[in-house]
Amino acid sequence: MPGSCFKVINSSKLFERIFIFCLKNKQALANPGAFCACRGNIFLKEVLKINACEMAVAILRATDDGDRLDPRHLSLVERAINYGLEGLSDNDREQFRKLYAQATGSEGYRRPWLHGIENLTIDNDGYVYWKQHRVEHYSMPWAWSQEGKKEAEEVARRCKHLESIGVTPSVYTVIWGWEKYAPFLMYP
Repeated sequence: MPGSCFKVINSSKLFERIFIFCLKNKQALANPGAFCACRGNIFLKEVLKINACEMAVAILRATDDGDRLDPRHLSLVERAINYGLEGLSDNDREQFRKLYAQATGSEGYRRPWLHGIENLTIDNDGYVYWKQHRVEHYSMPWAWSQEGKKEAEEVARRCKHLESIGVTPSVYTVIWGWEKYAPFLMYP
């Protein structure tokens, strides 16, 4: 069409092709699921923000409004909504894309292990779980500290011991009543 330009941006960073049409004094953006009338150089920034918001909505829908998200993942989704993809660091952008792919994939979202300790997870309120059983509570951001990691390793050790003797791990058995279930330990 004379007097107009057509530019295609094919970016894996956006998970889709974005078509930008420049028509005389108006610039319009068209992508599947969003339409935005924009001015000047702001339109590309808005495209990135719209896509981040659409991706965030998909993540939240797939995780019970974010209730099943790991606290760090929830924080990442919040930053993506507030600042758009362009407002995230390269590492955060990549993590956000991976989170989106996992949450919307066929296997769905799976909360990561706390400090990489198998079967130990933490929710957004700081409750720590061993195989879906609540066993402890940590304050944020202490839970992510080195001291928090040492405590998490101890909780996991206790949970493994309790399971080995046929006791279901709970806050009581892991923390308050631990002496009753603790193995006999000899100290030098």
